[in-house]
Amino acid sequence: MSKTSKQKGNLIPDLVPAQLLEAVDDGVSVVDREMRVVYANQAHRNVFGQDLIGKECCEVLDIDDCSTCPVTQCFLTGEPESGQQIIGEVGRSGIFIDIKASPLRNDEGEIVAAVVLSRDITERKLIEQEADRRSREIVALAEVAMALNQSIELKAVFEIAIRSAANACGATSGAIRLFDEESNNLVLKALYPKQDISALREDIVLQPLADSVAGRATQVDKIIFIHDIED
Repeated sequence: MSKTSKQKGNLIPDLVPAQLLEAVDDGVSVVDREMRVVYANQAHRNVFGQDLIGKECCEVLDIDDCSTCPVTQCFLTGEPESGQQIIGEVGRSGIFIDIKASPLRNDEGEIVAAVVLSRDITERKLIEQEADRRSREIVALAEVAMALNQSIELKAVFEIAIRSAANACGATSGAIRLFDEESNNLVLKALYPKQDISALREDIVLQPLADSVAGRATQVDKIIFIHDIED
């Protein structure tokens, strides 16, 4: 038996208490320097399959780009690395897996393998996604409510303004119209006495700029007084 084979054969008994790991709820596996699984406890096999020994790490973890794999990074940096991976199609048979890889060193301090811990965090991730969805819905509803509130406040401002102006002038009726540049119309926003504008005909609400006294006032930029208007 070669030195390398002997070293691999002693890897698990010498460095990892394998029997104790079988009782752990989280998945535990050991990957050697050739990126092949040399040990996997039952919890790990329950998630990734029973026949894992000898398989490449990225194949087991279902990772397409090995350079992003926490195990690969662990060997490169010599430090614990972590990441998350989706196994299968989430929502059906798929699950979210949290992966942590730590270097395993021999007596000389050389990295001979990596210990990989895997935990099913599907329930937590789904709760987080649902919380995020609800948060976005609340934000959207708040924006709608704010816009509606601003619209109501502006409507109230118009109604107060026309009522005050009519009372100040001793008028029995009045209106506020705003110029809409896109349609070139004066849009009715408030009436005195108060009326439900939404119930009025469109030709009353929308008034061409050139066909009204209000339109003339906007064009000459001064107050226009009209006395004794009769049909």
